Amino acid sequence: MRRFVISIIILSLIIISAFSLPIYFKKTTLELTQKIDEININIKNNNKQEAISKTYEFSKFWHDKKNIITVFVNNDEIDHITYSISRLVPLLKYNNISEFSSNLSYIKILIISIYIDDIPSLSNIF
Repeated sequence: MRRFVISIIILSLIIISAFSLPIYFKKTTLELTQKIDEININIKNNNKQEAISKTYEFSKFWHDKKNIITVFVNNDEIDHITYSISRLVPLLKYNNISEFSSNLSYIKILIISIYIDDIPSLSNIF
């Protein structure tokens, strides 16, 4: 009886995570891409100080979410995102706007591809 209860608890956790994980990843992906869009708007408006501030916020937000994402997603792209984010502020401080913008676009593409490729869905399973 004890094993049965433990197995029911484990099965319940699996079912709950199967339904809540895609919702969490969608919300996180949307927040990350919105932050990237805000940084791009500041760059286009030549508001460098605000862009630096938003980049720091984006970096902190990514590092907070990265720990949770890596529990569920085993993907090399997470390391690429982390590396690219660490390069953003120095690129902006040294006025390398074109490299900064391309790095930001690359990060956005990687974030979206992680969401599309690694989130459990029926099309990914079958």
